[in-house]
Amino acid sequence: MIDNIKMLLGIASTDTTKDTMINYWIAYYTKMILKYCHQTELGDDLQTILEQIVVEKMGGIGGGGVIEQQDASNIKSITRGDYSVSYDLNATNTLDTIAVRFQGQLNLYRRLDL
Repeated sequence: MIDNIKMLLGIASTDTTKDTMINYWIAYYTKMILKYCHQTELGDDLQTILEQIVVEKMGGIGGGGVIEQQDASNIKSITRGDYSVSYDLNATNTLDTIAVRFQGQLNLYRRLDL
């Protein structure tokens, strides 16, 4: 998995400088995906989605491992002209802003029978 992520990020397979960060995000998003999908292990399809999420978190394809950090934790609303969006800060969602873009794909593997 890490080799696929490094390849998509444009990081040489021999370059280990980003391995700790990549492994952190793999572990983080694995837990998030398993919890969201009510699964106990990742199948091949969920691993592919996990790779895509980590690549996006690390800066996207060809990003060279530059971490994309967006701290939206203090944003309560956004206004553009006459258009305004307010966020419910008390809402509980197990997906963060990166993973939520993959929610449609994850829903295909989500078990509802708890």
